Amino acid sequence: MSLDFTEVTFQSNKTLKWYRSSDWAERGFCGTCGSSLFYRLVENPSKMSVCAGAINDMPEGIQMTKEFFIDKKPAFYAFEGEREKLTGAEVFALYGAEEDT
Repeated sequence: MSLDFTEVTFQSNKTLKWYRSSDWAERGFCGTCGSSLFYRLVENPSKMSVCAGAINDMPEGIQMTKEFFIDKKPAFYAFEGEREKLTGAEVFALYGAEEDT
């Protein structure tokens, strides 16, 4: 799960590492423990999706508004509630990126 941000402030970036995971995104992770922290779009690096577990002082009342790659989810995976559900193709169209093959 992640939250979208356009402004991210780091307490420290000494161990921050980046990995270009696809043509359209790169992933940020801790170079010490390997924890996945966020990803950002290559063509718009100011837009980041931050892993929920990486956020200190999570605001109350955060709601899930979209499910991405619904066509790739395991059969046993089911979140409660109704929200927009996007296939991989719909996600790539939304962000104007080409799907990796």
